[in-house]
Amino acid sequence: MDKHKFYGKCLQGNVLEAIKYLEHRESRTKEVTEFIDKYTKRFITNEEEMVTISDDPWIEAVLRAYRTYYRKALVKKDHKKIEANLIRSLMKIIDTDVNRNMDAVERELEYEFSQKGYSFVGGTSSPLRGPFIWKDTEQKTYEVEIPNGIQEVNVYFLSGFIMNSWHKYATFGEKQLDGWTKPDGIYYILKENEEIDDTSIDFHIWFLKHEAQHLYDYKNYPMLNSYELEYRAKLVELIYHPDIKLYIKKLYHQAKDQASLPHPYSAFMILDKMCTKLEVNDTFGWWESFNETELNQIAQKLFKASNKILVYK
Repeated sequence: MDKHKFYGKCLQGNVLEAIKYLEHRESRTKEVTEFIDKYTKRFITNEEEMVTISDDPWIEAVLRAYRTYYRKALVKKDHKKIEANLIRSLMKIIDTDVNRNMDAVERELEYEFSQKGYSFVGGTSSPLRGPFIWKDTEQKTYEVEIPNGIQEVNVYFLSGFIMNSWHKYATFGEKQLDGWTKPDGIYYILKENEEIDDTSIDFHIWFLKHEAQHLYDYKNYPMLNSYELEYRAKLVELIYHPDIKLYIKKLYHQAKDQASLPHPYSAFMILDKMCTKLEVNDTFGWWESFNETELNQIAQKLFKASNKILVYK
């Protein structure tokens, strides 16, 4: 089983497609069988029993409402109807009969969670809704090198999560977002018992440089849309990654030609442009025909081309 491919489908918000990928495997190993069983029980037959996360009945009710939404939205396409059901469930919990949209409901949830000692960030992590709810925040400042120079950034380390959007639920805790960027700095989600290694690839490349590029672009090019921001940040990862072929493989499994999915679509854009410049077809493993220097030079050229385009926007 290719776990990169499997989790790639899950993180596109399509768990049903991921399950089908497992079911059509020619060799049904014990691991594949176990994956099919647990994903089927959670997302298809609803046999999985929800684990209680909080002793506070109000908090637990909110968490269960979102998990019910995840379970349905990750295998069905009618997201608007499923979100409408979530809004109704949450309105009962916050005890209001005034019709509200999801943003208004989540603003109320943010206030209520703050009264209970938690931070709450709602909104959409495309393609689904999914809040981040955590207990503790610690701030540090870093100087980060990106192609346009040194970017000084504040990093807020977040821990004590009781909900980490939908990605963790979709992958049984195997994958999660590393964090996000706002004008005041970068928010980094600490994994359970994680000790930060500032020089690790996960933190230094995949997170810090990626998000530092977002900060730079938010300030200098506020007109950029989500997939354009991700395109430039992923190119920065590509430029600085010590194993560029490994990263290209990750992009290959992540890529999808669908502009409404910023992360998969930006990966698709990068691979499409790289293949065009190298005059190869975008088939699995094409990157093995080139040395790392050639691939890095192409990544740098694409980033510089992006800079030139932005000057005229």
